[in-house]
Amino acid sequence: MRNFKRVLFGMLFVGTIMCVNQVLDLALKPTDSFRSDMHNLETNDYDTIFVGTSHGKAGINPNVVDAMTGDKSLNLCRGGENVVDSYNIVREAYRVNKIKKVVYEMDPGYWCTDGNLGPDSRTFYDEFPFSTIKADYYLDKFWGEDFRVTVFPWYLYKKGVNGAVSRFQSKLTDSYRNYDYQFYDTEVQKFTERGQIAIQRHETPKDEKNLVLWEENELSKKTITEFDKMVSFCRKKNISLVVVTAPVPQETIETYRSNFEKANAFFTKFMQGRGVKYYNYNYMNIDGFDKSLNGFVDYDGHMFTDQADIFSKEIGKLMKEM
Repeated sequence: MRNFKRVLFGMLFVGTIMCVNQVLDLALKPTDSFRSDMHNLETNDYDTIFVGTSHGKAGINPNVVDAMTGDKSLNLCRGGENVVDSYNIVREAYRVNKIKKVVYEMDPGYWCTDGNLGPDSRTFYDEFPFSTIKADYYLDKFWGEDFRVTVFPWYLYKKGVNGAVSRFQSKLTDSYRNYDYQFYDTEVQKFTERGQIAIQRHETPKDEKNLVLWEENELSKKTITEFDKMVSFCRKKNISLVVVTAPVPQETIETYRSNFEKANAFFTKFMQGRGVKYYNYNYMNIDGFDKSLNGFVDYDGHMFTDQADIFSKEIGKLMKEM
């Protein structure tokens, strides 16, 4: 009887911890459209995916691309998406959809970080369904890191106490539970059914707060390793892979000319050495595209939706040749 009580107490204790974890996760973890992106991927068929940073999230409209290619594509880019995330997204997309094409939108600044633990770290991982891919993803991303990130999923969001009640309530709404993209819409940005953030034109001060510049001496070896794994995986599965760098405002290029020119030279050689086609649209002509700051919401390079449609036509041309 005593042993039974111990086992029962242990089960109740573990169950209580799990319930508390779930409640805190719902209350503290910010809502994020990547949840809807992954649900979209898991419940529909796609030929092509876009992975990469927020430049691609705002700048690539799959509806425009698909109208030119006849394919069916999904935008799985997101701010804070490092190569380790992109690689595992590609693997998951192949597992559920047997995708044929991948466009990796690369911001050179992201290659100057290992993707240290922060609120974005779990966002991608948490939305993956249970599989061997998710287990590998955990080893790539969290193994050897702070154990609290594993045991207490809400730990990285502990600063989100303000607004916890309203956040919890919002996650009980039909819109959230049904993975509606409109749940994330605001006055200045709308979400398409294929994952793009369409930034509406509005008056806003232009800033550089999110601008991360390329510095070769800060190049992450881990990022190179993860990229090489993605290249190897795509070749093994006969997936066509191209890498693009979305344009930033000409004013940004002129101010930081040395950083951008060095990045272009490095990655042109880097991709050639791996047999991967690379297109840097900072140095390519795009018909009808406004490369001045007027076409962007900031110096970092997030396009307004009308400019994104023009850029997406260029991506469509590229993909017709893949």
